[in-house]
Amino acid sequence: MNAPAHDGGRLALMLNEVRLPTIGRLWPEFAERSAKEAWPAARLLGALLEARVGRTR
Repeated sequence: MNAPAHDGGRLALMLNEVRLPTIGRLWPEFAERSAKEAWPAARLLGALLEARVGRTR
């Protein structure tokens, strides 16, 4: 299955809509690193969520 390409601006808008602006700010950096290091999707999502939870404590 091929993953769809996503527009960064559209993703940021959607993340704000679902009240996840911190992830909206973090995801470009995390996505770049995950692409370079060939992370599976679950690792990328986990890293984003861990960063988000860490910022609220």
